[in-house]
Parts: sequence; structure tokens; C-alpha cells
Amino acid sequence: MRRSLLPPLGLLAVVTMTLVIPVTGCGSSTPTRASSPNAVAGAKGLVAVLSPTVAVGSEGHGEIDAVLTNAGTADDVLVAVSVPDSFATGVTVVGAGDRRIPVPSGGLVVLSPSGSHIALDGVRAPATGSTVPVTFTFDRVGDIIVDATVR
Repeated sequence: MRRSLLPPLGLLAVVTMTLVIPVTGCGSSTPTRASSPNAVAGAKGLVAVLSPTVAVGSEGHGEIDAVLTNAGTADDVLVAVSVPDSFATGVTVVGAGDRRIPVPSGGLVVLSPSGSHIALDGVRAPATGSTVPVTFTFDRVGDIIVDATVR
């Protein structure tokens, strides 16, 4: 008699999901920080910051580009962004007129110069390829700290 492996594998999948999902989806009060180009750089709860980069332009201006995702069932809002004072003297969230960027539930927002974005002033010439810690502050999930790569 041949026995199927599906029930034990199915049970393994259920146990794995039970153990992994609560850990990855929890909303701890500690900000998450990671560095990983072209992937999730940081997440808290079901909100994530993907592929953060810093573009440095002329005369001390720059911008932070990234993708913000929200896999949750409730909308969230990016309310602030900060970088160390040693990197830039000013950070401005450029959104829908009120310096807040909505991140809809089940959606994503691409931060880029042609739309909602993060503008930097007084940027001190960092080396290309270096990283800068950036704190994204959301209304619901709080702070997500990532390392953005300078390009």
C-alpha cells in the first residue's frame, strides 16, 4: 500500500504558516532596519519600504526615491521622513498639497520626482554607493528605518 505525502506536507505548511505569519506580520514598537537593494529594505506590520535610494543633484539638493507598500486592510499615511543632520539640513515630504502621502490598503506608492517624493536640501556630498539611514514615519505603523543607497 502506497501512502501519500500530502497530509504530512499539508500539516507542515499549516504549522509553518502559523509560526511564520504572526512573526512577520506583527506590529512591534521597534522600528525595523535593513539594507537590501531592489527588495524590502524595512517593514513594520504590513507596511514596507522597498528599494530606497538617494539621488544627489547640484547645489546641495537631492531626493529620496522608494516604493511604499501597504498589504493591510487599513490605509496609512506617510507623515514625515528624516535623515541625520550630518547628511542634509532639510527634508520635505511633497505629497498631495499637505506634505502627507497616503498609502492605500492593498496598494503601493512610488516616490519619484514626477509625483509624490521626498526632497532634500543642504545635502553634504556623500560617496556614491554609500548608505544613509532614513526614517519613514507613518501615521498608523510608526517608524520604519532603512538604509538608502546613494546613487
